[in-house]
Amino acid sequence: MSTIFNDLRLLEAKRVSGALSQAEFDKQKAAILDSVPDALETDFTVVERSAPRSDTLWDTLLLWLVAAVLCATATWAITGNIAIASTLGITVLAAFTIKLFTALD
Repeated sequence: MSTIFNDLRLLEAKRVSGALSQAEFDKQKAAILDSVPDALETDFTVVERSAPRSDTLWDTLLLWLVAAVLCATATWAITGNIAIASTLGITVLAAFTIKLFTALD
């Protein structure tokens, strides 16, 4: 890029000193700028984020609810304490729900 600027400055100096006519200056300047293909053109890519389907959200939440119930049932079967089992199930469901909603942002 600095080489192009230096070439343009030298070309401008030649034009100011009278060594180049305006037409010749324009021709050489266009040749310098055309040597860099993206000097005058920029491609923009617009990325659109698709909205999640609402039925997928509820299907995932239902699946995680079943997983939380299974965790609570397994804990209740192992420990025999329903308080610990329900606490674990609610905690697992809350963690899954938070993960689901943060994934949607």
